[in-house]
Amino acid sequence: MTITEIIEAAGGDLEVAYHLGPMHTHTVERWPKSGIPKKHWDGIIALAAARGVTITVQDIWNANKAAETKAA
Repeated sequence: MTITEIIEAAGGDLEVAYHLGPMHTHTVERWPKSGIPKKHWDGIIALAAARGVTITVQDIWNANKAAETKAA
């Protein structure tokens, strides 16, 4: 699962920014390259769960590692 897929599962850029913010959607849009900040992992997991999608800490960790590898 990629960071983009995780964000979509949690409701998309706007929903994530609204529920985990206040933050601008541009902040969330940068996460596929920079990684999802750890302070937002629980919120992402909860937002996805509310939409019936299971995302784990391991999913986010793996996606962040993949983004880190691409950036290097």
